[in-house]
Amino acid sequence: MPAEDAPLIMKKQLIGRHQITLKCATAKDVEISRITSTKVTKENAAEFADNLKGMTNNMDEVSSSGIEATVSAMEELENHITPEKSQSFVDISSNLLDASEEKLNKSKASLQSLMTKLAKSISGSETDQRIVTKNVDIVTKKLDRKKEATLKSSDTNIKIPKSVTSRTDGAYLVVYKTAKLFKSVEQDEAMSVISDLHFSGLEVKNSKEEIKLKFEELQNWSVNESQVIKCVFWNNSDWSEEGCRYDTGERACFCDHATPFTSILSFKRPEQDNGTEEPVNMVVWWIEIICFSASIISCVIFIAIILTIRGLRRLQSFKMHCNLAVALLFQYTGYLILDVVELEGANCKAIGFLVHWMTLACFVAMFTEALSVYIAIVIVFDSHVSHIVVKVALFCWGTTGCLVGLYAGITKMEYYSCTSGGFLVYPQSLYFLTIPVLCILLVNSVLLEEWSGKPIEIM
Repeated sequence: MPAEDAPLIMKKQLIGRHQITLKCATAKDVEISRITSTKVTKENAAEFADNLKGMTNNMDEVSSSGIEATVSAMEELENHITPEKSQSFVDISSNLLDASEEKLNKSKASLQSLMTKLAKSISGSETDQRIVTKNVDIVTKKLDRKKEATLKSSDTNIKIPKSVTSRTDGAYLVVYKTAKLFKSVEQDEAMSVISDLHFSGLEVKNSKEEIKLKFEELQNWSVNESQVIKCVFWNNSDWSEEGCRYDTGERACFCDHATPFTSILSFKRPEQDNGTEEPVNMVVWWIEIICFSASIISCVIFIAIILTIRGLRRLQSFKMHCNLAVALLFQYTGYLILDVVELEGANCKAIGFLVHWMTLACFVAMFTEALSVYIAIVIVFDSHVSHIVVKVALFCWGTTGCLVGLYAGITKMEYYSCTSGGFLVYPQSLYFLTIPVLCILLVNSVLLEEWSGKPIEIM
């Protein structure tokens, strides 16, 4: 019986040390909740995993809340599973991947992290391990530091160069046979399995000798003149070709780093395909280009007027408007670059950083203008604050620069995106863009309310 037709029950359950509320839970969700309420120990870990495996063998009967409960329980279970008893754990993960992307949405990152941790744990075994399931495989291999190595799964053949094997004792691979934990391709595109490669105690970046990946699906693809094969890796927000290339002669991918890899068969881009871009998309694109260009020209004209007319330069209000105009100028320029230039790697991150900073600076500039009006009209009419323009500029650019710089330092600028969806991916955009903007708008609304209720005496 599908989840939407199953009995709906409201239930709050304790999962190990985590208390969650299962809203509109199905009967199977409640059973999962009952199982996961049991404290996981080394002695009952195998039985616990087998019970969860049985409860997740039909994901049509499990809701997103049931999936979240299962993943939370797996996080505790992972600490007690030995390499010899890990088959059931992988079976549970494979079962979860039978669920729809919508149900998995909140659990994607946690489930992917769990699979990587489990593979790392299994790689500590004395012998090479291979676990095969419907949706995900795990392969581990002990490496000889004196020679190159080959890591094989049923769908992927990976050749690891000696420059890498000489620095580590082991490799572990998670093979995803579905893209539900990442980003699916378009309907007219094809994707091979996703191979998430790691090395024990070693992070491979910019390797002089490339890692060679042969995907089984790639060997069977028939490519015509209107199609192209791309070798890509997952950069935590989208598929990127940076550091990877496709060799037509060997029909293989070569990459200089170790991350989740895949190959994609897609149609060539419009500029290579005789302008077959959908008319609607082209209209939207041209509207964006025209609007951004007009906004940039308007900002330049405004700034030029302020700088050339002496009378306006002396007015405090116009000086403060310049902060906003400069921020808008850089912001619109950044958006225009994102629209017309295909960016990757450091260039993409640099533009993302710029647009992020300027967007916050625009709202802070509006806040400082509202605050100056509030001080002048509500607190002390016709008051004067010395060097207010300098102070406002330092506050506007300094606070936003510190916030964006802090974000870039913490995340190593990994979450800036150059896709049409935005320059900062969710959920990072929530904490470092949406919430600060909403706070500024809230404060401005309060100031406006105070200002609108203050009687002003006209002299």
